[in-house]
Amino acid sequence: MNYCLHGLIVLILMIFQTSLITFWDIFKNFYNLQTIFVVYLSLFRSRWEGFSGALFAGLLADSLSGGPWGLYTTTYLWMFAVIRWSMGYLHVKNVILVPFIIGGGVLFENFILAGTLAIIKNEFYFSPKIFHNIWIQFIWSLITGPFILFGFKSVQKKWELWTVSLISEKNR
Repeated sequence: MNYCLHGLIVLILMIFQTSLITFWDIFKNFYNLQTIFVVYLSLFRSRWEGFSGALFAGLLADSLSGGPWGLYTTTYLWMFAVIRWSMGYLHVKNVILVPFIIGGGVLFENFILAGTLAIIKNEFYFSPKIFHNIWIQFIWSLITGPFILFGFKSVQKKWELWTVSLISEKNR
């Protein structure tokens, strides 16, 4: 049942980001919301739940974006792997570290995208405008990221309580 919830969250995030958030100028340089979901899956879900959620988010983003196929999937899976690996060395669930992990995920995604663009164009061009946009996304992620991440966490808890009550009612 958790896989259904993760798929639903990915779809809602994609619809929200591609259709609603683009109408407001304040969100012009907003980061990719699926990045926070991948961070959430990496930190708070099991290895297989997180891997499958990151894979689905990447495949959906790849199929809807105009970028090279596999770019988002690779980015999300690497982000998932790095965060899971760092859990062995750091206490990454610490409330103080969570905003920086989210910000690091946003920076990681942006640098992967910029690197891919540089490879495709055979030149590395890093204009001040690109740096400004990445900086704004990083600041946005530090401020809003923890709230969105803990929102995912509360939705997951409510979902699990609902499924347990549904199963217990069915077994009566």
